[in-house]
Amino acid sequence: MIQVLAAGNKVWLRGPSKEVRDAETLIEPAMSFQPQGYEYSEKYKSGDWDGWVRLYRRYDHAFPRGFLSDVLELLELNGTDYKYTDETEPMVFPMPALPGALQGITLRPYQDEAVAKTLAVRQGMGRPPLRPRLSGASTPPPSSSFISRSSQRNG
Repeated sequence: MIQVLAAGNKVWLRGPSKEVRDAETLIEPAMSFQPQGYEYSEKYKSGDWDGWVRLYRRYDHAFPRGFLSDVLELLELNGTDYKYTDETEPMVFPMPALPGALQGITLRPYQDEAVAKTLAVRQGMGRPPLRPRLSGASTPPPSSSFISRSSQRNG
């Protein structure tokens, strides 16, 4: 069984050598590309570079966290057993108290939903739904409620 270990913005594969090598055979091609115009690079022309950018690092079996869901999907499609562990330390930001004018305001249902979804995201960025604002609307943007709830959660 392969261990998929995430910490910060990196993910590592750990486990028996053969299983890790088999997984790398699946993963590495999906994380490799030839940038446009690579053939004009001096390093390519001189033979010092083959023209491929590889985002999977075989020497430490690591890849950028942004590829995590794609890698897990590849492993599942291939029938590879894995255990995922996230050792990322939660980031805590000291949050100032909300101004009095923003306290006690009731959010609209779609704003409340956006705040809840954003707080549930453990990686990447939550994107609230795009809603047109009516001129003269007096409700605060979901971000003020997010800040308030986030400080309660981290406090």
